[in-house]
Amino acid sequence: MEHSPQGRHTLGTVGRCVYLKGGSVWDWQPKKGDSPLLQRLAEIRNRIINAFGTTEAAIQHMAGWSSSKGLDTSQAYEYFRPKRAKQPWQTVIWKAFIPPKYSFILWLGLRGRLSTRDRLMFLQEDSSCSLCINMQETAKHLFFECPFSNFVWTNIRQWLGIRRHMSTLLSAVKWLIKEKTRSSVQNKARLIALACTVYSLWRHRNEVIFEGKTPCPEELVISIKITVYRILLSLFPHELITY
Repeated sequence: MEHSPQGRHTLGTVGRCVYLKGGSVWDWQPKKGDSPLLQRLAEIRNRIINAFGTTEAAIQHMAGWSSSKGLDTSQAYEYFRPKRAKQPWQTVIWKAFIPPKYSFILWLGLRGRLSTRDRLMFLQEDSSCSLCINMQETAKHLFFECPFSNFVWTNIRQWLGIRRHMSTLLSAVKWLIKEKTRSSVQNKARLIALACTVYSLWRHRNEVIFEGKTPCPEELVISIKITVYRILLSLFPHELITY
């Protein structure tokens, strides 16, 4: 809001101003010809008023967003950002003993945010799985249904003594939470192996696509085992790791 040379309050965006004529932005109602941004500002204002019941209560609450230095944008952002219920896996994948890059890829996978080829069809590129060439590459196929990834998971599960068949990332994490054992080494080994396997499959897939690497599941299994061993030995240097 600004003051015009005539002393009138104005509300505006680039190329468009609305004179409030001594009124308040809290009373102003947008017109049909007003810009989408001004109409959006009115919607936000109405949301705030509805949330606190009255205009006075809304103004009083918003006063807490300001300080001597001006608007505290962090408080405003915290109020407006979408609030989602915490997922049970959030406290599992972000562990100090899991390399951050592994946790990040697992997190993207659990949220369905990995850029698999089925999500890039608008680019009119080949959508087939780069590891088996037989099916369309979806997250579920890439990590569980593909013969390549199925071979990797089977070997890792047998190595860790996991009998349950994994079909989705979410079911795998839920199973790890539910079947937590008394052994700290075993619990950590399973979590590390899950995150490492997801990361390794994604990285191997990218190497095949962008570097022309030949898919080799046996090589990947060995690499995952070595990585898990190294992390476990750094966590438990005085214990005998029997995997």
